[in-house]
Amino acid sequence: MLIGGKQKMAKMKIKPIFLIIGAIVLLFFFSGRFNLGGTTQAAGDISSAIVTRSSTDTTVIAGETFTITYVTSGAGSGSWGVLVEDDITGGCTPTTFDTGWLSDQPDKTKTYTSPASAATCTLTGVYQFSGTTIGTEGAIQGVTEVTVLDCTNLRQTAGDTILAWSLDPTSANKLAALTAIQAWAGSC
Repeated sequence: MLIGGKQKMAKMKIKPIFLIIGAIVLLFFFSGRFNLGGTTQAAGDISSAIVTRSSTDTTVIAGETFTITYVTSGAGSGSWGVLVEDDITGGCTPTTFDTGWLSDQPDKTKTYTSPASAATCTLTGVYQFSGTTIGTEGAIQGVTEVTVLDCTNLRQTAGDTILAWSLDPTSANKLAALTAIQAWAGSC
């Protein structure tokens, strides 16, 4: 019985050790210092972060597509996210672009289609970074307008002014014809 009592006592001493080890593992897991999914990263410094929109084409032909790129800059290292709400008026479609991305994907692009006739499409939008108070959006910076040219109309105007000059070769008609030709040739 005494031998059995010592065995029972030895088993009881081992149990508290397992409990202590288990408690330490749980503390590390729940405190974020131990992450089974990978490494943890501190929240990024977004105090100087902005979203800018850019395009290689700020003048496009009627009915064609163009791409706007949304870029984040000024965000410090670490993890962050941003939500973007952008609207476009003037006949370009789609008329809204609502999106968001995380720090490991800092750029987004959106393809728009210009209207079938001459216009100016205006972009206005806001962004908000994670960790900021709801309602404290910043205005998206960069490109705010895309000019849409109607090449059919520009060609017709160039042809009409050439005809007017050929019928009445004055300096004023010559200047009008050359200006119309340049507007068509330089844009379309």
